[in-house]
Amino acid sequence: MAAASSRAGIAAAALLATSISVLAGCANGANTTTGTTSAHVTESTAAAPPPTVAAVPTDVPASALHLPIEAYMLTPLQGARLGWEQDRALRACMARFGLDYPDAGPPPSGPDAGQEFAVMNRRYGVSAPSAAAVWGYHLARSAPSPASSRVLAPLTDAQSTVFGGTDPRTGKPVTRFHGKPLPAGGCSAESADLFPDVASPQGPGTAPGQTVATIKSDSFAASAADPRVTRVFAAWNSCMRGHGYHLPADPLKAPAGLRTLHDARPDRAEIAQAVADVACKQRTGLVQVWFAVESAYQVRDIARHRADLEKVKRERDATAAAVQAHLAG
Repeated sequence: MAAASSRAGIAAAALLATSISVLAGCANGANTTTGTTSAHVTESTAAAPPPTVAAVPTDVPASALHLPIEAYMLTPLQGARLGWEQDRALRACMARFGLDYPDAGPPPSGPDAGQEFAVMNRRYGVSAPSAAAVWGYHLARSAPSPASSRVLAPLTDAQSTVFGGTDPRTGKPVTRFHGKPLPAGGCSAESADLFPDVASPQGPGTAPGQTVATIKSDSFAASAADPRVTRVFAAWNSCMRGHGYHLPADPLKAPAGLRTLHDARPDRAEIAQAVADVACKQRTGLVQVWFAVESAYQVRDIARHRADLEKVKRERDATAAAVQAHLAG
C-alpha cells in the first residue's frame, strides 16, 4: 500500500512539473476556446500577448489561494458581517411598522463565515476531497438554523408591502403604511442604504461593470482560454477517461450530465465522479496552474487600472471601518 501511494505521489509530482515547464515556456500560440465561461473579455485583454507566469504554487489547496484582485475587496468575513448589519437594519425598519422579520442570529464569526463570498469558492470547480466524498458536486450544507427556516416562510401581504415598498397585489408603489411614511423602496432599500456605495458583499467596485468585477471576469475568461491552461484541461480530461468518465473538455461542465444535481443530496455515482474529478485535478495540478495563469492576467490588469483601484481600496477600507463601527455600536 505504501509503495502504491509513493508511486502515485511521484506521478503527480511529475505531471505538475510538466505543467510548470509548459508555463515557463510562456506559449504564444492561438488560444483554444473551451466554453468555460460566458464572461466578456475586453478587446485590450484579448489582443495583448499572454502574460508571463512566474511560478505555480504546489501542495496548496484552493481554499488557501488568494487571487491578486482580492487585495481590493472585503474579506469573506467582512462581507458576511456587512450583510448581517443590513439584515439587522431591515428587521429594525420592519419593527417600526409593527411587523416581524426573521432574526439571522448572532454576528458572523469564525474562519468559515462568509465563504460563499470568497473569490476562490469553487472558482475552478470542486477541489476539496473531503467535500466531494460527502456532497459530490452539491454545495455542502449544514443543518438549517431556526432563523434560516423562518426566512423561507412566505411573507404576508403586509410584510411584502413594507419590505419592498409596493403593493404585492398591484405592484404599485406604497408611500404610507398604517399612517406612517414608508421609505422609498421599502425597508429593503433603507437597509441597503446603510452602506450606499456597496452593491455587493465583496465590497466597492464589485458590482457588474465596475472595475474589480470586470478584472475578475476578464481574467477568468482569458485564463480559461489560455493554451497553458487548456493543456492542463486536456490532461485532466485524459485522467478522467482513465477512471471511465468521458466528459467535456471544460472541467466546469463535468457534472452537467448528472441526474442528481437538483436532488437534495448526491447519489453514489455523483460522489464517485466528484471524487475522481478532484483526484484528477490534484494529479494534473489543474487548480494551481489555472490559478497561476489567472493571477498573471490580474496582475497585468491591476497595473493598468492602478489609480481607479487605489480609489476602490480607500472605499473598501472605509466600508470595513463602517461595518466594524456598526458591530461595536
